[in-house]
Amino acid sequence: MERSRVVKEELPTKFFHKDGKSYVRVAATVEPSQLSIVGADIKKAMNDVKTPDGVKLNVGGASADQSEDFMSLFMMMLVSIGIVYLIMVITFKTLKAPLAILSSLLFVPIGAVLGLLIGNVKPDFTAIFGVVMLVGIVVTNAIVLIDRLDRTKRR
Repeated sequence: MERSRVVKEELPTKFFHKDGKSYVRVAATVEPSQLSIVGADIKKAMNDVKTPDGVKLNVGGASADQSEDFMSLFMMMLVSIGIVYLIMVITFKTLKAPLAILSSLLFVPIGAVLGLLIGNVKPDFTAIFGVVMLVGIVVTNAIVLIDRLDRTKRR
């Protein structure tokens, strides 16, 4: 499957400057569904390029935005897990039950990675969002299980 094609165009010369330094811009148009794949290919190719002193290679645009989005989504997930833990401590009035529930989250990355490998899917925004949803499902199931155990104990 062809992922990219190089097309040379003659355009008027433009000089780009950032922070007082000149730079060259290389643009690419990528289908949104292929952004992660093409971005990974570009980063791999950039690692193989030997640059002279004073020359830096940077990725910008949608690929850089996607990386930032992944980081914010990951941070949001960590914060939400912390908030859920605090709510569970208040609800259950103990530290043990919420810890047992959150320990089930250790299996989420295993299942997510296995699912991506079996489906031959590259991690993209949809996959990461699916992991966030999976965390919610796992926590809900664990809460129901712990609640059921508490009810059974009381009988």
